[in-house]
Amino acid sequence: MNNSFTKWLKLFLAAFFVLALLQAVGVILTVRYAEMAPFARAQIINIEIIFILIFFSLLSSVFVYIPIVFRRSLKRFFDFCDEINRGRLDYEIRGEVGRELTLLADALNGALQSFRDYDYLKKSKIIEQYNRIHAVLDIIEDGILILDEERNVLHINNALRIFWDLKSDFTGKPLEELSLRPEIFRYIDHTLKSKIRSEIKKIYIKELGRHIQLSNAMVRNEKGEVINYVIAFRNIKKSK
Repeated sequence: MNNSFTKWLKLFLAAFFVLALLQAVGVILTVRYAEMAPFARAQIINIEIIFILIFFSLLSSVFVYIPIVFRRSLKRFFDFCDEINRGRLDYEIRGEVGRELTLLADALNGALQSFRDYDYLKKSKIIEQYNRIHAVLDIIEDGILILDEERNVLHINNALRIFWDLKSDFTGKPLEELSLRPEIFRYIDHTLKSKIRSEIKKIYIKELGRHIQLSNAMVRNEKGEVINYVIAFRNIKKSK
């Protein structure tokens, strides 16, 4: 965009110089063949030549100066865009950018501040929702195991920790590191491979003297792809 603008501006100035040169040449030719005193004729021609030289010098300076000014003025805006693309929402356009671009810089800084406020609010809501869900999961009597698509543990609630007598944190670890009964592992493994909701399965637990119920559910993204698996263990609370 910067190169395109300066290119067209240079073409405009070049065309303007050509027109001015043609006008000066026309004046010189007209004066040269006009009936007037030789001194007056020479004076007018010299003035036109001096005008052409001055105009050419100014135009050459502008040709060199314009790209430099635009690069310096727009560099902060390009840096601003690069930093935003890298995820730096705390970046701002600071320093002197020129009177003409100050309003644009203020507008971009203001828009980014609004986005930061929105991003902070969104993250706060997500954290609140996350904490709310975990609070609910940790007070229910059913055991809850949540896995990601790579078979890694995302969450084990308190009821299931007590049932499995877990002393360490398994968050982020593979499912295989959990010491599961073969029939429980087969049920979970089938769920992960089939990616469909299975029927409730009952498994007899000798230590409890009763059956527990296993059920599952899937969490899908906006494309309908399964990203998490939820395995529920019902009737696992140990009798006192």
